Amino acid sequence: MKILFFTPAQRERRPVNVLLNSILSQPGYWGGQKAGLCQQFCRGLLILLLMLVSSVAVIAQDELSVTVDFDTRNTTARELLDNLGKVESVHLSYNEKKFNLNQEITLPAKNMSVKELLDILAEKLDMEYQFHGKQIILKQKSKPQGKTSYTVSGHVRDEANGETLVGATVQLKNTTTGAVTNLYGYYSLTLPQGDYTLVFTYIGYKITEKQVLVNKDITLSVELAEMTEELREVVITAYRPDDNVAVNRMSYNKLEAKKIQQVPALFGEADPLKVIKLLPGVSMTGELSSNYSVRGGGYDQNLVLLDEAVVYNPSHLMGIFSTFNNDAVKNMEFYKGNLPARYGGRLSSFLNVQMKDGNNKRISGQGGVSLLASRLTLEMPTLKNRGSLMVSGRRSYADVFFRPFTNEIKALYFYDFNLTTNLKINENNKVYFSAYRGRDVFSTAFEKDSDHISWGNFISTFRWNHSFNKKLFSNLSLSYSKYDYKLGQRVDSTGYEMNWKARLQDCTLKMDFDYFLSPQHTVTFGLSSTLHVFNPGAMSLKEKSSYEEIETLDSKALEHAAYLGTESKLLDGRLMVNPGLRLSVFQNVGAYALFNFNDTYEVTDSTNYKNGDVFNTFINLEPRLVMTYRIADNLSLKGGYARSVQYLQLASNTLSGTPLDVWVPSTPNVKPQKCDQYSIGLFQNLFGNKLETSVEVFYKDMKGQIDFKDDADVLLNKQLEGEFRFGKGSASGIEFMLSKPHGKLNGWISYTYSKSIRKIEGVNDGYEYLSAYDRPHNLAITANYQLSKRLGFSSNWVWFSGRPFTPPALGKYYYKNTQMTVYSKKNSDRIPDYMRLDLSLTLKGREREGKKLHSSWNFSVYNVLNRLNPASISLRQKEKKPEQTEAVMQSVLPIMPSVAWIFHF
Repeated sequence: MKILFFTPAQRERRPVNVLLNSILSQPGYWGGQKAGLCQQFCRGLLILLLMLVSSVAVIAQDELSVTVDFDTRNTTARELLDNLGKVESVHLSYNEKKFNLNQEITLPAKNMSVKELLDILAEKLDMEYQFHGKQIILKQKSKPQGKTSYTVSGHVRDEANGETLVGATVQLKNTTTGAVTNLYGYYSLTLPQGDYTLVFTYIGYKITEKQVLVNKDITLSVELAEMTEELREVVITAYRPDDNVAVNRMSYNKLEAKKIQQVPALFGEADPLKVIKLLPGVSMTGELSSNYSVRGGGYDQNLVLLDEAVVYNPSHLMGIFSTFNNDAVKNMEFYKGNLPARYGGRLSSFLNVQMKDGNNKRISGQGGVSLLASRLTLEMPTLKNRGSLMVSGRRSYADVFFRPFTNEIKALYFYDFNLTTNLKINENNKVYFSAYRGRDVFSTAFEKDSDHISWGNFISTFRWNHSFNKKLFSNLSLSYSKYDYKLGQRVDSTGYEMNWKARLQDCTLKMDFDYFLSPQHTVTFGLSSTLHVFNPGAMSLKEKSSYEEIETLDSKALEHAAYLGTESKLLDGRLMVNPGLRLSVFQNVGAYALFNFNDTYEVTDSTNYKNGDVFNTFINLEPRLVMTYRIADNLSLKGGYARSVQYLQLASNTLSGTPLDVWVPSTPNVKPQKCDQYSIGLFQNLFGNKLETSVEVFYKDMKGQIDFKDDADVLLNKQLEGEFRFGKGSASGIEFMLSKPHGKLNGWISYTYSKSIRKIEGVNDGYEYLSAYDRPHNLAITANYQLSKRLGFSSNWVWFSGRPFTPPALGKYYYKNTQMTVYSKKNSDRIPDYMRLDLSLTLKGREREGKKLHSSWNFSVYNVLNRLNPASISLRQKEKKPEQTEAVMQSVLPIMPSVAWIFHF
């Protein structure tokens, strides 16, 4: 018997009857007379089967060749299959639970055959199809043996504006397995093959559930809708976030712009830094100051980042306002210790501020007009769902109010400008650019004489998010930061003119990686390098025919870091461990003249280094560890340890700071500051997570602490390092927090008891003394109550111990014909306690369908009790006993009512 083979092309060209005749006509096929009855029966059966298969193939070919007309725009796989099933000759059979039928598919052409359409669906849905009679059966594509787990990843965004949501939770329903979105709203979750329900949650947003079939690596980005006031009361009752207990962080607070807006503010301007001072462990350094002290540390020990660039002076109008326009802020994270390994450079705290990306869905905006300033923020898409732009501006006009009363003030204002833009190149790449410019201007004039001072920050950042695969996420950032100030004076009658300027610049390149190994293990690692350029000050003096220039020593430094951190969940998620290690390197770079001092801080000689020479290097390891043990569903025990190293020092002999403060680097004469912080805390949620409570105990062991000798010469001093004195310090305390984050009545109560001491060689005769930031008691109560849909009431009350100060003694003496005051022991007395009550009332406009402009009025009163709190202490001679000196308390802000109009569209 001769057997024939036909290629698929040949079979398509030959009708079925031709194929059968070709087979049946073969010589000897029937076996002639020798063939037995059984053999002939088998051959006959074979012919029947062949005819059946051939007829099915013909039917299948006929069905597959049918042309269908579909819309080529984005449609879901479910819609395509439903429409395909309506074709008369097509009979589909499939289990819809096996496929992601909500996936959007764009067809390459309008008119397509059934086969072409099935091939597209097979590729998109990872399936295959076969025929069973007239049925077309769709089934999962068989997977190669070995791979049983796949990764679901994507972004979580706000449905209204496309902003990424930082810290959103992605969790398997009814399990503890899940992930949290990173700083760019990205998550990754590796799961065994199977069907799952993913639950997406974020505080203040509706819970969203997604059915997902995990049989391959999947990109699943989700948009969450914000709750209405009515839904908020219902849904929050069913779901209470337990981050306070469940998340492996301590000494940490997340601040949202909407919550900041509710807190009563001076002159109606919501200020993020003012809200930070209401948290446990944080105290103000002065009433008219944006600076703050954290757990007994100096305000220069706080790292402040705006879109990953350093902000060296975050204040306006001498501290009345901060540099952060709340309308332009998306998210703020605040660490009081136990920093993640990726951050470093300061001892006490870290504040990470992210600006809004911009609305990529529609044009929107918001703003406000208050007694001292006005602001406007605009957001718009550049490419719908792919790019957006946000611009924000703010300006004060205090000088406008002063002009009717005095001609001496010529300018007294500040301004801010924020800009962010981004572009989504594809699913794996997105780029961002952001910039900030802010400046204060103050000038006076009396007849023909004048004085002026200005200071400000300029910041810009370029970022590139890239996903190498579903598990590895990276962020490359290049940032620039500059702080500068200028001071001038002119006396026309004598021809005297003085100009003084200084600046500090940073340029940083940083690469961060997040590797989502599994739901139980995440690895973070990265590198960074910063060039610091210090110009502490240059002054020019001119008087008639004389001219003089005074310059301090400019310097440069390189600061590098490499870090590795992990987040691990053990014991079925009840134990969470986050160890980390940071390697920091600091290098001084010439040109530089290094003064050498003896034991009494007198200059013996100097060493000159050429431009580009690296003449000193510090290398330090900074281990970090945070652990959480879930004792019960609503109770956890947390502990942490962190070593931090600070290479930049602030040369200021004031407590609150001034715009003229000078930053100086560590050198062979000024060793870096170091701190080992230990903390342990108990965290519990009550009444179904309606109340959050925490108790934390901390201890800080600080080395290389810096103070100034008495009557130190700080400004324009080339030998400034000789004014420093060095020693050690410690701070300890206990912090309590009770918070009700949701509901008509919400807010928090915080209380801290702490102690901060220093021991500096050459200061206070070498004995221990209280730090200038020691405030034993610190109590803050913040409450918000929604009286109705339109009317809301807010209040905050603060009370804390007065800061230490050094009182004058009764005695005086003369030295070289100069009267000198004899002081008591350093910081041996304390100014009176500080207490203040603030109230505000917000009235929203009436809402109606189709209304585009929404507005509200905010009425606030700062210092309702009109308590004259001490701002500073000054010394003066007694009127009746001029040989004696007395300390006089000075107050700044009495009761201050204000009104502001706030709007958004």
